[in-house]
Amino acid sequence: MAQMRRENASVRGVARQLRVAWRTVWTHVEAELQRREQDPGRFDGVEVLGVDEGMLSLWLTRFLIPPGRRGVS
Repeated sequence: MAQMRRENASVRGVARQLRVAWRTVWTHVEAELQRREQDPGRFDGVEVLGVDEGMLSLWLTRFLIPPGRRGVS
């Protein structure tokens, strides 16, 4: 996780460096993310959260807005 954050590395990139399958790396990353999610102090000191409008729009389009109701904004 530290390497991924420090170097902005992807799961696939780390798997390639380690010469293992993507799923092997993801299994460990997912377990660590779940562990960190349980930490009640993970947002201590955070005053503002930013949102990337492009990513939000993509997420809304793919997961929340039904296909027949999607339009161009």
